[in-house]
Amino acid sequence: MKFKLTVPTDISEIKLKDYQRFMRTVEGSNDVEFVNQKMVECFCGIDLKDVAKISLSDLDSLVEHFNKLFESKGTFKNRFRLNGVDYGFIPNLDKISNGEYMDIDSNITDVQNYHIVLGVMYRPITETFKDKYKIEEYEPNDERFELMKELPLDIALSAVVFFYHLGNELLKVLPYFLEEEMNKMNIQSNTSSDKSGDGIKHSINLLKETLPGLMQSVEKNFLRV
Repeated sequence: MKFKLTVPTDISEIKLKDYQRFMRTVEGSNDVEFVNQKMVECFCGIDLKDVAKISLSDLDSLVEHFNKLFESKGTFKNRFRLNGVDYGFIPNLDKISNGEYMDIDSNITDVQNYHIVLGVMYRPITETFKDKYKIEEYEPNDERFELMKELPLDIALSAVVFFYHLGNELLKVLPYFLEEEMNKMNIQSNTSSDKSGDGIKHSINLLKETLPGLMQSVEKNFLRV
């Protein structure tokens, strides 16, 4: 029986939900053959039983093709159109709300939650003026989160990479900024309790220790075959 094999030529032709499905089904697997077959199944849109009908040489060629495809995470886009709606990335990250930051921070280390992260980062545009725009106020919206699974992978991964690198730089600086601010407070007030100071020092040291692990947990979500 013949079957149709559609091979993406760019990661923009792969949806986030297909990437999540692949990562979910092969997580923890050391079976290279299984991983390769699932890659073709998820990204070419065919059944696993049909993947078995592909010659070994063609399968190797497809795997090599996808390896090259995923060398690029795409180019960051601050705006896109999905289902007739224009979405914009948070215009000013300096003014990001606590709710926005917490929902991004608590989900960005798990590829299965990327649609939630993207639903926070990108929201419908309400006003535009030249190259500037405003977006809807943030409210958690499960329906919109699910819609983000339909995003092309180049938009999804590039946004996560953008925020990851930005957060990486901020997290590197934050412990030392807090330490400097604490020193200023101690100088300005000799009545500060030692217990309170010890608590702040503990938080700073903990942040320094957990930073490398946080960065690694985000990096593992990017496909390397």
